[in-house]
Amino acid sequence: DNDVQLQSLNYLESEGVFNVAITRAKKKQHILYSFDERLFPRSNILIKYIEYLNKNQNVDQKNSLDIPIDFEENAVYRWLRYRSGIKVFYDHNLGAFNLDILIVKNKKLYFIDLVGFRGKTKEMISFEKYNLLYRLNVKCFILTFREWIETEQAVKKEIWKWISS
Repeated sequence: DNDVQLQSLNYLESEGVFNVAITRAKKKQHILYSFDERLFPRSNILIKYIEYLNKNQNVDQKNSLDIPIDFEENAVYRWLRYRSGIKVFYDHNLGAFNLDILIVKNKKLYFIDLVGFRGKTKEMISFEKYNLLYRLNVKCFILTFREWIETEQAVKKEIWKWISS
């Protein structure tokens, strides 16, 4: 029955519930469902996720663009990704560093350390690594989950000003 399916699907509209549902797999994830995804709104989180998986199921995962699964990390990444004049990389390996978000603009490197977010980038890097990045001329910006949630628009302006200076 479509009404029951829609109610179940609406339960997953909560970003927190959906995040918990899809981020528990360690190596492999199987998505099983018994509804026709074409009957539901394209704006539904689960439908978007299924469509993404269907489009990318044959992509070599080691060479594919790594995108954050956590919704707040993804919101930061998406916002940056659609800014002009910059290239944005998520969970990028730079030598001995795994950088949460790396931005390249005019051959300059900018690193945003996502602290307290729920995804794999939640840990802050060490002070020693910040110092080394500084010596390598990689500009660093620490963005806490709380700042993003409470003052998103102000933080966006601050980040864009930082990148543009």
